[in-house]
Amino acid sequence: MTIVSTLPASFVAAGHDRLPSASAAGPRVAVLGPYIVDVLGRPVSELPPGQGGILLEEIRMTVAGTGGGAAVDLAKLGCAVDCYGAIGADGLGAFLRSQLTSYGVDICGLVEKDGLQTSSTMLPIRANGERPSMHVQGATRALRADDLDVSALAQADALLLGGPEAMPDILGEKGAAVVDGFRETGRPVFADLLHSRPAEMQQELLSMLGRVDWFMPNDEQLRACTGIDDLAAAAAKLIADTGVGTVAVTTGGDGALLVRRGAPPVTVPAFATRVVDTTGCGDSFNSGVITAVLGGCSPEDSVLLGCACGALVASGLGSDAGIVDLPTVLDFMGQEKPEAATRIRAQLLPVDGSPVTQSDGGGAQVPGITAPQLEERRIRLARRARDIAKRGVVLAGAGNISERHEDLVFITRGGLRFESAEPEDICVLTLRGELLCGSRPSSETLLHLGVYQCTEALAVVHTHGRSTVAVGLVEDELPVIHYNILRLGGRVPTVPYFPFGSEELAESVGASMAAGSRSVLLRNHGAVSCGSTLDEAIEFSELTEWLCEVYLSARVLGAPARLNHGDLTEVRRRAAEYGNAAKA
Repeated sequence: MTIVSTLPASFVAAGHDRLPSASAAGPRVAVLGPYIVDVLGRPVSELPPGQGGILLEEIRMTVAGTGGGAAVDLAKLGCAVDCYGAIGADGLGAFLRSQLTSYGVDICGLVEKDGLQTSSTMLPIRANGERPSMHVQGATRALRADDLDVSALAQADALLLGGPEAMPDILGEKGAAVVDGFRETGRPVFADLLHSRPAEMQQELLSMLGRVDWFMPNDEQLRACTGIDDLAAAAAKLIADTGVGTVAVTTGGDGALLVRRGAPPVTVPAFATRVVDTTGCGDSFNSGVITAVLGGCSPEDSVLLGCACGALVASGLGSDAGIVDLPTVLDFMGQEKPEAATRIRAQLLPVDGSPVTQSDGGGAQVPGITAPQLEERRIRLARRARDIAKRGVVLAGAGNISERHEDLVFITRGGLRFESAEPEDICVLTLRGELLCGSRPSSETLLHLGVYQCTEALAVVHTHGRSTVAVGLVEDELPVIHYNILRLGGRVPTVPYFPFGSEELAESVGASMAAGSRSVLLRNHGAVSCGSTLDEAIEFSELTEWLCEVYLSARVLGAPARLNHGDLTEVRRRAAEYGNAAKA
C-alpha cells in the first residue's frame, strides 16, 4: 500500500527522497545550534533583596536559542525543519522535545548527553524590554560532529549554523568538513552567533564564516568579530578577510544593514512595534531572511521580511511570541510597506500554491464546496476542537483531529492549542494532500490521509494520552480485558515506531485500520482512532484511553484476566439478540 501525497516540485527536482514535514510545504531547513529552554518573567524592575519577593504580570517557559528559537519561527513561516543539537536526558529536554514536536519540527537530530542538563536560561525582563540573563551552558557544548546524521542533513535545502561558537567541536575539522560537504551541493549556509562577544575560538569562527553564504550577527557581535565600530566597514572587512558571501547585521530599533561584495550597503528600516521583550528577535530575523531567500526574494526584501519578523516577536514575551504564520507577517508588513508586502507575497505565496485562495468576495474558495459551506465546516471543527480540549482528549498542542467531506479533508493546523481553536486554524486539503485553504496543517497530515485512503472513515482523532502511550511501550496489542473492545473492531494493535509525519507511519496505521481496527496504538508515540463521524472517532479515542488505563491499573494488582475468542463471540451473539429484541 502506498500513501499518495503531492510533493513540492522543488523537492522532486532536487532528487530528495525524504518527505517534507506535513506541517509545511516549503523548503527544508536543517538547524544546527543550541536548543535552550528559557524561563522568562516580566516586568522586573529590580531583584528583591534577601528572600523578598515581587509579583509579575507574566511568566513563560519557551524553546529558545539560535537553534531552538529559529527552528520554531521557521516552522511557523511554513518551512520544514530538522533539528540538530545536544540536550540533556532531563525534564527540560522532554519539555523542549514536546514543544518542538507541537510545531511540526523533526527532532530526530537532537542527541541526549547523559550527565548534562539541557541548556537553559533565566531572564528577568525589564519594563523597557531589556533582558539580563542567567545561563547554564549544559549539553550544548558537548555536541560532536560525529553526533550528526550527515545523510539526513544532506537532504535539507539550507543549513543554519546557529551559534557555532557555543559548540566547539563543530568549529573543528570534522565540523568544517560537514559544512563543506553540504555546501558542495550548491545549497546555502546561513550563520548567526549566540554570544554577544564571541571571544572563544575566534580564529576557528572566522574560518567557519568563510564557508557561509549569509552571516546574520547583531551590531555588537559584528564589532567584536572585527574590532571595527563602523558597521559597514566591519562587514566589508569580514567579507574581504573570510570570503563570507553576505552580511545582514541587525541594529536593534534601527532595523538592519545589508552588506554584499561589490554593492553599496543598504539600510533596511525597522517596523514600529510595542516592545515587550527583545528575546529571540535575532532568531526571528534569521528565520524571515532564510524563508525569503529560499523563496527567491531579493536580498533587500529578504532582510525586510526578517525585520518584520523581529518586530512581531518583540511585541510579546519569549522567543516564540508574535509570529503566527507567513500570511500574518505579510499582513503586518503591509501596514507600513504595502508595496513591499504585495511583492513578497507574490513571490512566496503565488496564486497557484498559496495557502489561501481569495475569491472576489474575500472568502476562501475551494472547488466542490460553496464558500458558506466551507466556512461552516471550519467553524464547526474549531468548535469541536475547543470542546475536546475541555474534555481532556487532547492536551496542549499534542494531537490533531480531522473530518472528511467527499474528496476534501478538514484538519487542525500544526501546533494548535485546542482550547483556543478558531476557524482560521482549520486547514483544507485534497485526499492527495494538496493544500487548498489555511496554512501549516498538522504535522500528522499524512497519517490522517492514510486512514482516509484505506478505509471508509469520515473522521480521525490522534492523541498522546498517558495510558495509550504507556501500553504502546510494552504491548504489541492491547490485551482483551473488556468486551467493549468489540466496538473498536475487536483488536487494538500497536504499530512499530516510525517518526511522526512519516509515510511509513501513515502506511502502517492505514493497513491496521483497513484490517478492521478502529483504534491503533503507536509505539513511543500515542494513538489514532477513526469513525463514521467525528463524535464516534472521539468516543473511540476516549474508549481506547479508558481500556488502556484499566489494563495498566489491573497490572499493578496482578496479571489481568483476558477474554478469549469464544467470550467475544458470545458477547456478539447476546448483543445481536438484544438488538433484535429491542426492535421487536
